Amino acid sequence: MRILRGANCENQAFVPGPHIGLQTHIEVDERAIKFWAEKDRVTLKKIPDPGMQSYSTILKEMKKKLTAMRAVTQQVYGVWLANVLERQGSITSAVIWRSEATKQSSF
Repeated sequence: MRILRGANCENQAFVPGPHIGLQTHIEVDERAIKFWAEKDRVTLKKIPDPGMQSYSTILKEMKKKLTAMRAVTQQVYGVWLANVLERQGSITSAVIWRSEATKQSSF
C-alpha cells in the first residue's frame, strides 16, 4: 500500500505488510539539509530537473518545510509503529501511540 507520493516520485513511501519502504528522507534535520545542499551546490546549478530546487530556494524554504516534514514523520512512524504493536499483541500501547501521534504536529 502506497502511503506517500509526490509530483516527481509516485512511490515515496509504501507499506508491504509489517514493513515500511521510504524513497525519501523524512527524518532529516537542518544540519543534514545544509550539508547536502552545500555538497551538491554545483550539481543543483547544472542539472535542470523539475524535482530539484535551487540552492537558495532550499535554504530559504527549509524551516517552513521542516515543520511540515516533522508532522509527516510523526504520522508515518506513528501509524507504522501502531501497526507493529498491534501485530505483537500490544493493542493498548498501539492505541495510545496512535492517539498521541495524531495530536502532535511536530517533535
